[in-house]
Amino acid sequence: MDTPIIAKSTKHNKGFTLVEVMIAIAVLTIGILALYSMQVSAINGNATANNLTNASNWASDRVEILLSRPYDCSPASANCHDLDDDNGDGTNQPVDVNGNDSDGGNFGLDNATAATADGREVSPDGRYTILWNVAIDTPVPNSKTIRVIVTSQDRSVTKTVPLTYIKSEIQ
Repeated sequence: MDTPIIAKSTKHNKGFTLVEVMIAIAVLTIGILALYSMQVSAINGNATANNLTNASNWASDRVEILLSRPYDCSPASANCHDLDDDNGDGTNQPVDVNGNDSDGGNFGLDNATAATADGREVSPDGRYTILWNVAIDTPVPNSKTIRVIVTSQDRSVTKTVPLTYIKSEIQ
């Protein structure tokens, strides 16, 4: 009678263990969360860039309007007094006791509140405040320096976009 021969199993187990599968899932999850975080950051960065672009466009629009106004106009003229130094801080600076002018040499161009700026407007959507300041005979006689400052509230941070131009009396 023949006895059965018991052969050794030479087959190698093929497949993954449960531990290997769990580690692979953990690595995949970490990678997906990192991609999600990068996507959120990209969206926030794009939103901030969009707001700054809109603020720049509002500033450019206001500059074009101001540069199209006459250098000087009669007191009776309507809509042409945008280039007036309404608060008087843009020329003939008073001298403090220490011999410096009262606003540090900026001739009122950095005034960034509605109370101190020479002109103010709010964008139609209400998101942007457009302020402008005029300095007369600065930096040279017969010229006006115009600084437009657009501010916007982006989340809890106030963003500002300033543009500065010089308009000559001689055209």
